[in-house]
Parts: sequence; C-alpha cells; structure tokens
Amino acid sequence: MYAQVFYADELFEAYVGRPTTYTKVWEGEVELPEGFLDRGPTTFCEVLFERFNIGDHGGRTDIRSMSVGDEVVVGDVRYVCKSLGFQPKCEVES
Repeated sequence: MYAQVFYADELFEAYVGRPTTYTKVWEGEVELPEGFLDRGPTTFCEVLFERFNIGDHGGRTDIRSMSVGDEVVVGDVRYVCKSLGFQPKCEVES
C-alpha cells in the first residue's frame, strides 16, 4: 500500500488545531499481511506511527518522531495523528 507522511512545521499549532503548513518527510510502499486492513483504515496509519517512532524513521536519520498533529495520506484520505490513534481529516484533492 502506498502512503505519504507529512510533519507539521508548527507542531504546537497543529496540536491545538490551528492551521499550519506541512512538509512531506516520506512516501512509499509498505507491505502488509493479507487481511491486515480488515481491522480498519487507521490500522495502516498506526503501522507508520510505530515505524516513525520506534522503527527506522522511514530510513531517515534527520527527522523527529511522529507526533500529534502530523498527517498520513493513504489513498484519497488524509489522517491526522491524535493523542490516541488517527482520525480522518479530509479527502485529498487531486
């Protein structure tokens, strides 16, 4: 499955829900076991959260861990990282 990860440039602003700009820090394919997405659409976001916090940071050494307010785009939906899990934010415009 293809996804993109965006980090909030102003983390506090994103945390409190104020507008901020975002920087794409990663994009690519992630292999998932068959039936994995049957657990719900945010499960994939949680896999990326783990990878960017206790994993290999998407193969990068120059970025911080994923935090509240950062976003993951999967397909046509943008998900925002909350204090507990992810929440769909909006559909991505083509």
